[in-house]
Amino acid sequence: MNPVRLEQQDSLAWLHLQRPEACNAFTREMARELLEHLFQLRQDESVKVVAITGEGTMFSVGGDLKWISSHPQGPSTAFHELATRVRLCITEICRFPKLILAVINGSAAGGVLPRPGLRLPTDG
Repeated sequence: MNPVRLEQQDSLAWLHLQRPEACNAFTREMARELLEHLFQLRQDESVKVVAITGEGTMFSVGGDLKWISSHPQGPSTAFHELATRVRLCITEICRFPKLILAVINGSAAGGVLPRPGLRLPTDG
């Protein structure tokens, strides 16, 4: 399963963080996929709004500490790689020319994806 799933409904695009078994914790691959989808949606003139949500009971807990601690080049390298990719995602979100909604189901921790246009908590 891809860590980020794109779903389009007319002018609304949903980006689903798909690692519920890890509380949607970010890995390098997840951040890369999120950024690729954002670049794609930036160019898609039919999309007016992007909603980001997490699968399962958590929006995201931030960086995946298991991934970081098991990185073959050590946790320092892993943290740097992940922080760089997440920073690129945050920069793209902040500069995104369309409305971005964070549909927050459960907890959102670790500074993941700040500054969306609107934050919508859910009952889930």
